[in-house]
Amino acid sequence: MTDNRFFDLDPDDIRVLGDLEPEKRVEPVDDKDYNIEGCVRVNNTHFVVDNKDALYREAPIDPTQAQAPQESNHTGCLGWWTVIVGLIMLTLLTVFLTNTCDRQQDKPAEPKKKPDPIIRVDTNTTPSLVVSDTVINDMHLCLVIPINTQASLRVGNIDTTNADELLVLTAADIRRDNGKIVGAYVIDGEVLAWGLAKKGYCAIINDSIQIGVAENSPLFEQATQTEGSFFRQYAAVKDGEMVENNPKNTATRRALCMIDNRLCVVITSDQVLMNDFSNALVQLGVSDAILLSGGGALGWYRNNDGKVVMLGNALIANTEYNNYIVFGKR
Repeated sequence: MTDNRFFDLDPDDIRVLGDLEPEKRVEPVDDKDYNIEGCVRVNNTHFVVDNKDALYREAPIDPTQAQAPQESNHTGCLGWWTVIVGLIMLTLLTVFLTNTCDRQQDKPAEPKKKPDPIIRVDTNTTPSLVVSDTVINDMHLCLVIPINTQASLRVGNIDTTNADELLVLTAADIRRDNGKIVGAYVIDGEVLAWGLAKKGYCAIINDSIQIGVAENSPLFEQATQTEGSFFRQYAAVKDGEMVENNPKNTATRRALCMIDNRLCVVITSDQVLMNDFSNALVQLGVSDAILLSGGGALGWYRNNDGKVVMLGNALIANTEYNNYIVFGKR
């Protein structure tokens, strides 16, 4: 009995029929694998047929040439995607850091923070002095703040007997060769000395005192015209910045300063370099300052009990031009 599942065909017939669809490949099978309807056998070789109307060209079975399953490239693609994502993240991070640095560079510098006020006084009190001590860079400083006092210049001999004089300090320096005042000096509108030996100045005009640094100050002329006073000294601080000076010797130092828009006197208890003193004044919060004669030059202040506290008892020179700045009762 004939098996209906297989048809005997001549090889030439297979080749002709196979030309109908040459792009399709038919894999040979054996009886064990394909024992179903839809297979053909040629020269003891079985061929799979997709349908009953189409036959295909021969593909002999050769186990040694069987095509190995193609290895998936999924792992390779994943690796490339990892690299690409990493590069994108690195680029974004670089752009972020660059923009951050640019914003920090373009950001305006913050204004210099002023120190907390060191002068806290009641301005409605009677004429008096506020005295306090502090330490800057291991430098002991005494601050004397005149309250509701009147400033004036004095020339000649002076003593401690006048109870209305609360603070007295030697003002301008004296030349040792001729005993005259160094730099321009005006008292009550009268010019006692000319010259620009030092750039710092103090002017007392219309009951107002001003200190500053300038080669040519209109306040000198104004003092001569309004019966004011004016003298020159070394500059120590200008606009919150230290002013360097040439003297390299150490001495006790004094300075007329502006702190928080209030006038005060700062005095060292030790001998220090002039520039070190100026630097300490800056750290103290001084905006402007000029030096006064130091090194034990005559000076004193009167405390709240009326007792005189000497700051120095030496005359710069035995001359009629010894001069002082005095803060007294109005």
